[in-house]
Order: sequence, then C-alpha cells, then structure tokens
Amino acid sequence: MSDNQELDIILLRSFLAVSETLHFTSAAQMRGVTQSTISQHINRLEQAVGASLLHRTTKQVELTPQGMQMVSFAQNIIHAQEMAMDYFRSGTLRAELRLGIAEDMVVSRFPEMLKRFRRLYPHVEVRLTVGLSRELYNLLDAGALDLICTKRKEGDERGIPLWRERLQWLGGGNFDTLAEGAVPLVLFSGNSITRVAAITAMNKVGRAWRASFMSSNLGALVAAVRSGYGVFAQSGLLVSQEIVPVPASAGLPPCLMLILSWLARRSSLKALPATWPTWLSRT
Repeated sequence: MSDNQELDIILLRSFLAVSETLHFTSAAQMRGVTQSTISQHINRLEQAVGASLLHRTTKQVELTPQGMQMVSFAQNIIHAQEMAMDYFRSGTLRAELRLGIAEDMVVSRFPEMLKRFRRLYPHVEVRLTVGLSRELYNLLDAGALDLICTKRKEGDERGIPLWRERLQWLGGGNFDTLAEGAVPLVLFSGNSITRVAAITAMNKVGRAWRASFMSSNLGALVAAVRSGYGVFAQSGLLVSQEIVPVPASAGLPPCLMLILSWLARRSSLKALPATWPTWLSRT
C-alpha cells in the first residue's frame, strides 16, 4: 500500500457486506448494486491495501487472516465517519459545559438530572466540578465554570431559584442522647453554608454543642452520621433508610431556609438557547 493511498468508504461498505454474507450475490443485494460491482469493489480494495482479503472458490467465500483484520478496521472507519457526519449535522447543539454542582446534589438528584440533560443535549460535553457552595461561587466568578447549581441563603439574590427548603437535622437513628449534654455535630470543615447554619442555629437558642466529626467531604460526613458520630444540618435530599430526620422531641432548633439555585456566566453561555437550564428543574 503506497503512502498516499486512501481507503474509499464505498469499498469498505461492500467489503463488510461480503464479510457478513460470505456470498457475492447476497452482498450485492444488500448494497443495492450488481454482483460485478461488488467484485470490482473488492478488487480495488485489495489493490489499495496490497493484500488478499478474501479466498474465493466456485463454491464458497472465506476471509483471509488479513481480511479478518480488515473487518475491524472497516467497521471503525465507517463508525468514525458516521459520528463525524452526525456531529456536524445542521441544527445540532454543540458546546462544552463547565458545570459546578453542590456535593449533596451529586449523591441525591444528580443522576436523574444528568440523564435528562443527556436526553435534551446529547452533543454537549460536560466538565463537572463538585464542591462546596462557596467554592463553586468563587470558581464561577473566576471564569472557571459556566454554570453552577448550588445552595444560597434566604435573601441572597444571586442566580435563579429552583426550589426552597429548610435545612433539616438528620441523623443515623439513635437520638436518645441528644437531650443530654452538648449535641454532637457532624460538620463540614471550613466555612460552608451548612456548617455556619448549624452552629448559628445552636448558638441562637443557647444550645450546647460540640464538633464530633469534621471533614471537607460530604460522603465522609454521611458515613460519620450513619456510624453514630452525631447529627448534621443538611438538605432533605439526603434522607434515606439510614439517614433520617431527627424527631421534634429532641428539641433541636429550626435551621436556616436555603434556596437551591442555578447561576450562569452570560459570556460563557450566550451561544446557547434561553431554555438551557430548564433541565435542572424538579418537574
């Protein structure tokens, strides 16, 4: 095969038809051409690659070792061409979305949201960042993210609200000790919204508390609560068989009302339709 020789897609399609049927007449019918045309295509392909791809007798057709390898090459080449044509088809939305999601969304609703997004925008590439709300705001302001879906406090006007909910006290199910002594709190390390909300709620009513477990990772906090380290103030999205609301009888103070909202950088998303973020809604 010479260096400037190219493989014709038409020849490859005819070759695959023969490889599937092992019969020139059937391959011709599959391709909608004459048997002689199929024979010409195979001859031209063999000349192009400089190898015999088929072993032909009067009774049967068999793939040579080189032909078996060519089947894989041909399939990959044709698949790549089809992907390219589909990608550049007119009217198809193509973009890259640098998305930031609050960690509690990832462990609860995100799979459902991502499935819907994939269905609405199949050609948009997603670059996901998971983090605390404050971190996501900073990354958005720095231009490192295009869109964030995260929590904000009541009165914070940034972004478009999706829904409102009050943080809930959640625990692993053993609440008998909460009425005695300092309440063991499982907290994010750093200055997260939920950490500040939990501590503020306790201090506001003068309730004693202690930090029983701290981590920057929500998964670690969930594991700590499940293991009995204490309770935390989080979204009701985290409620499960093992993480349940603390009963009112425990006497814990009400927590902060939070708003889940999305916020986008207009400069990054101006080429996208106005309905872009509707996939984040609950409905």
